[in-house]
Amino acid sequence: MRRAVREADATEKDAMEDWAFGILEALNANQQLDMLRLLGPKYGIDAENITKMTLGLPNWAELTA
Repeated sequence: MRRAVREADATEKDAMEDWAFGILEALNANQQLDMLRLLGPKYGIDAENITKMTLGLPNWAELTA
């Protein structure tokens, strides 16, 4: 991995950076969903309905950008 990054040109490094941030965002979102599933029942929150409602928002793409 280090060699690949060291030998990459600027365009390739930008693509690698975008990919890495995408992975980090996905991991963070998964942790938040796990926390919602864990704590939701204690507070009467249905994690699955909240997730469906959030993903169904017409401006969802704008919120995640």
